[in-house]
Parts: sequence; C-alpha cells; structure tokens
Amino acid sequence: MISRKHQPNLNAEKDSGFTLIETLLVMSILGILVGLGFTVSTQLIADANVHDAQQQIGGLLNEARVRSQYGSESKSWGVRIDNSLATLFAGDSFMSRDPLFDFDMDFPGITTQSIYEIIFEKHTGLAIWTGDIILIGSNATTSLGISDFTINYD
Repeated sequence: MISRKHQPNLNAEKDSGFTLIETLLVMSILGILVGLGFTVSTQLIADANVHDAQQQIGGLLNEARVRSQYGSESKSWGVRIDNSLATLFAGDSFMSRDPLFDFDMDFPGITTQSIYEIIFEKHTGLAIWTGDIILIGSNATTSLGISDFTINYD
C-alpha cells in the first residue's frame, strides 16, 4: 500500500520566485533609467564646464584689471582668449608682451567665436576693448560682458 505522505501534492502552490519574463522586464527598465541618467549627467557636466570657464576667465580679467590699476611691473595688463586657452599677460598688446609674466589657463571643450584681446589701461584699469566674449561648449553657450568698469556674467 502506498502512503499518502509520500505522494506529490498536485494542489500545492507553485514555487515562489520570479519568472524569466519578470526578470527581463525589470532589467530593461533599469537599463532605460541608467541610459537616461547618463545622458542627463553628461549634459549637466558639459554645462558646468562652460560656466566654470566663464568664472575662471572672469577671474583672469579681474586680475588683469587690478594689476593694471596698481601698476604691477609698471605695465598694462591684459587677457588674450583664443578658443580653449586664456592667457594673462603684461604689456600693451599680446604681441609686445613680456612672456615671463604669462599665466595660461586651458579650457578643453570650450571654444570662442573669435580671438579676444582685452587690455586694461595702466593706473585707471579701464578696458580698452569692450563688448561680449561668447563661450561655446558642447551643450551650452554663455557670455561675459566687458565694459569700462565692470565684467558682467551672463
């Protein structure tokens, strides 16, 4: 005689766990979320790089203005911006500068619409060139406004 204890229970609930379809569905949703997060974070980093370059170039311009006002090295000071490179220099122009006083800052991935050379008059600190410096990144564009007395961040 067969004991009922050892017979399989056909009415028992199925084993608990996830099916293959449920697992694939969750994995595909996670993949989509990771892809979106990567795209958004890449755009935010590119935007932050442009604004960081704006702040650093503004700092160089202020430094050139202050050095000109105080007559540091008895020279006018200026900043030349050529695509991803900004150079703080001593002299009446970039071509006639004294390279011993150059200070370079590199901004990879940032470009400008043209080459800018902003010089500040000795003792007064007035900007000889006024206008807007346009900085272009991969996903963002910003500008710096140069007037006689101020540097405006857009």
